[in-house]
Amino acid sequence: MLAVSLAKKARFLRPAGTPALYDILAAAYASQGRHNQAVKYQELAIESTSEQEQRRHFKQRLDLYKKGGIYEDADQNRFLVNG
Repeated sequence: MLAVSLAKKARFLRPAGTPALYDILAAAYASQGRHNQAVKYQELAIESTSEQEQRRHFKQRLDLYKKGGIYEDADQNRFLVNG
């Protein structure tokens, strides 16, 4: 719950529509098992970026959230899928 709360508060620190903010919020929701919300915000992240490399990474995470997984340890690009 703390991760989602902090990500929501970060919206006021960054401009609306910031792709990275949507990405962070999606990861926070997924970590709580709220995958419908994670998918919603990951789709917003994809829609709000024009950078192809970033879009590719965001789409990978979207697929992960649709499968019920979580994204963890962004520095090492580790992906975890439940089950």
